[in-house]
Amino acid sequence: MSNWKRILRGMIGMGLTFAAVAGSLAALFAVFSLLFLGGGRELLILVVGSTMWSFMIGVVFSGALAFAARHLPLEKLSLPKVTGLGVLGGLAIFGLLAINGASAWTVDAAISNLVILTVLGGGAAAGSLLAARASPTLTAGDDALELEDGDLDRLESGRD
Repeated sequence: MSNWKRILRGMIGMGLTFAAVAGSLAALFAVFSLLFLGGGRELLILVVGSTMWSFMIGVVFSGALAFAARHLPLEKLSLPKVTGLGVLGGLAIFGLLAINGASAWTVDAAISNLVILTVLGGGAAAGSLLAARASPTLTAGDDALELEDGDLDRLESGRD
C-alpha cells in the first residue's frame, strides 16, 4: 500500500476515533442532563454536532501531525506540540464555520464556538498521544504471540 493511502487511512481512523470519544462523552452528558436537569432537542444537537465536528478536527489534526512529525517516532513527539496541532485542527474547523455562519452568530456564540472547538481539538490530541504511549507496542525481538495464522505470511511478504 502506498504511503499516501496509509496517511489517508490514518487520518480517517483518527477522525473516527475523535468522533467516537467526543460523541460518547456528549451522549453521557445528554443522558445526565435529561435525567437530572431536563432537556430536549438541543441535547441531540449537542451529540450530533460534537460527533461531526470532532471527526473533522481529528482528520485535520492527523493530517497536520503526519506532515509536521513525519520523521519522528512516537517517543519523540512532545505533548505540547501535539496538543498545539490539535488546537490548530479546532481553529481550522472554527474558521470554516465562521466563514459560513459568522453572520448568524452573536459574539457569545462565536466565543463559545472558538473555545469549545479549540479545547476539543487540543484535548483530543493530547489524549490520543497519551493513549498511544500507554498502549504496548512490538519492538525488534519481541514475540508476536497475538498474530493470527495468515498474518505472519502477510507481514513477511510486505503486503498490508
